[in-house]
Amino acid sequence: MENYYQKVMNGTYQNHVLPFLWQKGESKEIIEEYLIKMKESDIHEVCLESRPHPEFCEEGWWNDLAFIIEKCKELDMKIWLLDDSHFPTGYANGWIKEKYPNIERQY
Repeated sequence: MENYYQKVMNGTYQNHVLPFLWQKGESKEIIEEYLIKMKESDIHEVCLESRPHPEFCEEGWWNDLAFIIEKCKELDMKIWLLDDSHFPTGYANGWIKEKYPNIERQY
């Protein structure tokens, strides 16, 4: 157990907190503030929750995603991406339903 505490004190332990960053179309200043607060709280990874973004898979969402990627690089944070528009996943933002309308699945 002592080894674990030494890793914590040295900042070399494995990350155990992985919060969602809910993308709702906030300003870049707000997104940056959230990411900085996470990093200051010793959080090294974040999962981007895209579903509530008003422009999911459109220009605004891509711009926000590019900004978040660059900011996470600066902060040395790992990014995970939940990239579907709703639960259950597998929806592919409507692409599956559009391309394969004969598939029986409730969306």
